[in-house]
Amino acid sequence: MKVTLIIAALLITFITFAQNANPLKEPVYGSMESALAAKGKVTQLNFRDKGLFHLPEGLSTLQSLHFLNLMGNNLERLEDDLFELKELEVLTIKLNALKYLPKKMGNLTNLINLDATDNSIAHLPNELGNLTKLVYLHLSFNEISSLPQSIGNCKNLEVLEVNSNQLSYLPQGISKLKKLKTLNLSYNQFNEFDSEWTAFKNLETLNLEYNHIKELPQAVSNFKNLKLAMLNNNRLTGVPRELVTLPKLQLLSLANNNITVLPKDLSGLTGLRTLILVGNPIAKAEISRIKASLPNCQVYF
Repeated sequence: MKVTLIIAALLITFITFAQNANPLKEPVYGSMESALAAKGKVTQLNFRDKGLFHLPEGLSTLQSLHFLNLMGNNLERLEDDLFELKELEVLTIKLNALKYLPKKMGNLTNLINLDATDNSIAHLPNELGNLTKLVYLHLSFNEISSLPQSIGNCKNLEVLEVNSNQLSYLPQGISKLKKLKTLNLSYNQFNEFDSEWTAFKNLETLNLEYNHIKELPQAVSNFKNLKLAMLNNNRLTGVPRELVTLPKLQLLSLANNNITVLPKDLSGLTGLRTLILVGNPIAKAEISRIKASLPNCQVYF
């Protein structure tokens, strides 16, 4: 519980994503009646928590729509009207009852932000790879066991969140995501840290907590821009020397593994401000050495 609270508090300062409509830019409509009665172009709709079981009638007539929030309804499927909104850039369908994303999702080629968090999605279509403008993809808290190979086509993707699913591997095409800055794979079934992931040279946030990973590759040295690494609650017995040479790393959580010692030279961690080692069998002498080596870092044992 203690380490969970520490991590939660620290993460708040690192990760925030704005997914709200902008009422200062364009009017935000909360009903179809008001949207259809509007004199100008309708670009933003907010149908959050409306108790909807189906998409509202007339939705496809709003061809200038850029923002659509359907969060917190009772949608079990997405009707075809949605996929006629070719100008849509932000689509929020989190907290519904969706079991899959249809192939026609690939028609929304202007999407920048897709949030399908907290559904019951088990299948993703290969057409997801058509969304080449996508920057933010949130698929957390679903039942996904694999990502489509085509996800590598989403080359503008910067944020990929697929935590709390049933993933045990990522497709080979994932290494094409050269712009990726945030990768959240926590609470899945990964047994290995795939060396292909080290192709993400712009990565700033890596979350792998609560998996079954036993070791890290030396190629983690490629993460020159990494600021936050959540590796707690795995099966690590140590970390490679290359991990402690990342100068931009600010927060490193290795809690609840089976680590007894860290690499001898920790001087490369010049930016590290928080190191969490709670729940590891580390001897008192090693604790003293680590603290002395990192005078500007808050270390938790």
